Amino acid sequence: MIMMFTLFIDTHFKDVIISLYKNENLLDFIIEKNVNTTSQVTMPIIEKILERNNCNKKDLNRIVVCIGPGSFTGVRVGVTIAKLLSYLLNIPIYTITSLELAALYDNYNHEEYGIIENNGLFKAKFKNKKIIGSIQYEKTQNIPENIFINSNIVLSKLLVNFSILKKSSSFLVNPLYIKELNINKK
Repeated sequence: MIMMFTLFIDTHFKDVIISLYKNENLLDFIIEKNVNTTSQVTMPIIEKILERNNCNKKDLNRIVVCIGPGSFTGVRVGVTIAKLLSYLLNIPIYTITSLELAALYDNYNHEEYGIIENNGLFKAKFKNKKIIGSIQYEKTQNIPENIFINSNIVLSKLLVNFSILKKSSSFLVNPLYIKELNINKK
């Protein structure tokens, strides 16, 4: 049996989550909570998880990265590292949104999922495990009852349904940032 190693990078929120999968099973993970310096801690965490599992970067077969929506700096750092590793190692990169992660955690039991950030809500509608409504941001103080929100991702569920992940070229992966748009209509 050929060993497939997958590195998962999620820096979309306050935590840095790095996990390593062997074939489609969770091998190991590291969660660094409430990180203020994502750019300084992410690569050392990747090095640490590979080292403690006797895995070399060249053993990696694919990269999975959460592209957001999420914090501007966090998403940018995670996506940049994933793109560089994918390009340098000549391995495929797969993307997943933070809303798809929330849906995986909940096993798609709701129609809408949301991520709370910057006094607002990013939300998307799902049907048959796919996003059907556009990801949109709205400034709000009240969260609608029909929206499922959870930032506690269950890493072992990530690759259970590998088909939802989008394979891409390292050149084409783009982050989804959370930002408030101030547009004055006249």
